[in-house]
Amino acid sequence: MPTVLIVGGGASGALMARHLWERAGGAVRAVAVEPGESFGLGIAYATPEDGHLLNVRAEAMGGFPDRVADFADWLRATGRGDDPKAFVSRRIYGDYLRSLAEPPLAAGALTVVRGLCVGLTETADGVVARLADGTEIFADRAVLATGNEAPAAGAAAESGWSRGAPPAPEATVLIVGAGLTMVDRVISLAAAGHRGRIVAVSRRGLLPRPHAVPAAPPAPLDPPLGRPVSETLAWLRREIARLGDWRAAVDGLRPHFHTLWRAWSADERRRFVRHLRPYWDVHRHRAAPAALAAVERARAEGRLQVLAARIAAVRAEGSGVAVRLRRRGAAAAAEIAADRVVDCTGAALDPARSSNPLLAALLAAGLARPDPTGLGLEVGDLGALVAADGRVSERIFALGPPARAGFWEITAIAEIRAQAAALAARLTAAGSAAP
Repeated sequence: MPTVLIVGGGASGALMARHLWERAGGAVRAVAVEPGESFGLGIAYATPEDGHLLNVRAEAMGGFPDRVADFADWLRATGRGDDPKAFVSRRIYGDYLRSLAEPPLAAGALTVVRGLCVGLTETADGVVARLADGTEIFADRAVLATGNEAPAAGAAAESGWSRGAPPAPEATVLIVGAGLTMVDRVISLAAAGHRGRIVAVSRRGLLPRPHAVPAAPPAPLDPPLGRPVSETLAWLRREIARLGDWRAAVDGLRPHFHTLWRAWSADERRRFVRHLRPYWDVHRHRAAPAALAAVERARAEGRLQVLAARIAAVRAEGSGVAVRLRRRGAAAAAEIAADRVVDCTGAALDPARSSNPLLAALLAAGLARPDPTGLGLEVGDLGALVAADGRVSERIFALGPPARAGFWEITAIAEIRAQAAALAARLTAAGSAAP
């Protein structure tokens, strides 16, 4: 029986396993390697807090490109909600992801191995995975579904994705980053009864934009391909002016973004990331209205301050730290004494600096190479790894966030489910899984 190894047991791994089952049933065996205790959750959906909400309505969060309402149907069937327009807690969505893995698990078509994959080797017959405990797993193909990698927090900071003990109620908390992870942290602090000062710092001080209520449908768009980023931006601005609704234009561009991204040169992609990424992120990755309302409430009460600044220096001071900030437009630096510093700057992107031993091993063995943009691994069609010599692998693929450099928009469920479905079709095609 052909075997597909799935490295990672978060949302991407669960979707990959289910799509393999959808395509081949028990004719293809999947083996998922996951170091955590829960399969299907990953970082985003392992949160126990009901205040951490999806930033997409339930009606669009199904695990299948051709059945996007599947999650809303599951909510009704399990008695967890009957509003398809609702922004449901991520904890509940984690339960849905685990339910997707139940059929292949029950049928024996999916096996979950607890362990950390630290190496992959291509052979004439397939791939060999090496785990940290020395175990080896043989497969015909491998899919890297390792999800987003937490940033390497500084010595004085903790990761925004960690779930340690909350600070003292009166503590001053400095949050580096003002995106969706910061929103989660503010909600968590409020739930823990925090009353102290919170300062969120980012280069531009931009907050995620809210979803409109009611939602506007995406506009049908025909974007120019292969044109410079500046010309594409000018075109998008004209479309927004024509439509009178930036949300409809941004959502209408979403189905075309993979094609746009791959049509740009490496220089144009870097230009987009350097100049436009923060603005694209806050408009494209919007927040649930209730989540953003919690942030605005904290600002109105004077508990939260959002600053456009960069960190110039950090030094230990007593039991906390003193942080010197360079604020945009300010002549002099400002200093904040913080009891806790939280890094909410988002996922680590450069694989050459990754703390993941598997990525380090792949790069060292020449089975993968960093993309010129510095955003992840270089990949070909469907996420096939590109080796150091330029060869496109037929056996090892990256799914979701590890393939970011090849797709850019590949971190949301909508894009991951589409890639998982297409990759499952490729891996289960006649003669594909076992050449």
